[in-house]
Amino acid sequence: MLQQIRRGRASQPVHAIQPLKMLNPAGESRAALFRFGRAALACQAASGSGAFVNTPSGRCADLQSSSLTDGTPLQVWACNGTKAQKLRIDPASESTPATGALKVLGRCIMPLDGASAAGTAVVAEDCTGAADQKWTATSAGTLKHVASGLCAALPGGSTAYGTDMELAACDGTNGQVWEPADETRYIYGPTGERLLSVSGGERVLHLGDTTVATTASGGPAYTERYYSQPGASTVMRYDANNTTDVLSVQVADQNGTAYADIDLAQGNRVKFSRTTPYGTSRTEHAGWRSHRDYVGGTDDAATGLVHLGPASTTRPPGGSCQPIPSSTWATPSSSTATPTARTTPSLTQTPPGCPPGSPPTTSTTALPTARSPVRTRP
Repeated sequence: MLQQIRRGRASQPVHAIQPLKMLNPAGESRAALFRFGRAALACQAASGSGAFVNTPSGRCADLQSSSLTDGTPLQVWACNGTKAQKLRIDPASESTPATGALKVLGRCIMPLDGASAAGTAVVAEDCTGAADQKWTATSAGTLKHVASGLCAALPGGSTAYGTDMELAACDGTNGQVWEPADETRYIYGPTGERLLSVSGGERVLHLGDTTVATTASGGPAYTERYYSQPGASTVMRYDANNTTDVLSVQVADQNGTAYADIDLAQGNRVKFSRTTPYGTSRTEHAGWRSHRDYVGGTDDAATGLVHLGPASTTRPPGGSCQPIPSSTWATPSSSTATPTARTTPSLTQTPPGCPPGSPPTTSTTALPTARSPVRTRP
């Protein structure tokens, strides 16, 4: 099924999922489109974030070394899908959805020491809500600092790795163009599994225990593979930008949510990612690498959702197809009793992957268990 998923505007903060066209009723590959609007990241939900891509170079805005230290500069780097490159604008009000605090890793971007002169470094600090932390994502593709009227720019237009941003007069040149990766397309397989995610910043191939991501231009972004076996912790192999592989052990809680990552190298460095039982993040190490999230689902930063996988449909022995029952509630027939039974289900729907009109083999088929992508509580 081809679906379009649009993020609500400030006046409509909820998702809308609208079926557009049935590509193949027999269950062949399906595609879905998600976008949250040209107003940069302002139209996202509370947990949504994404890359800001310098379109002339194809490189991304990045918080240097994923550091949470005050004064850490915002730089340009190869797009690699890390959380140091997931930015968002929190709108200051519903009437100005493209203006607000520019955030990354829970920090706010602002000129160093609140200065407003051209050449001032653009850095991350604690979020205070002050005017010098407000930015506007303009229709020209620039990030404009509200208090100074200047734009976040790369000095001299340089897009070399590690070039730090600074304030400069807004002129729309190459070093000032930051296009938010504001659209994600998903390709699903015949049984509902997600195969491919395509956004302005990266392309991600989902292969079960292996995830391979490239930049928009086709360069390597990251690869991660999970090795699991019963009764043992999961081992993850991670490679960013086709560099050195890193092996680590993922320790999970009783729900299957990883909360500790232990490097299998000298020193056994440990990183933590703590959540509530419902998946809401409490604290997380800035260098947390895994793209798996709540109950082992796949984290999708652009939507703020966790993909738990395709719906589970059970077939009877022998693999024959049966329509899914839909139930009608009984009408109360007496004012002195409250009926609790339901009428006999009528079989009217065909399960995914089965030919239309497949005959039923029994009238007592149970409803299938379904899992749909969920969003963590704010």
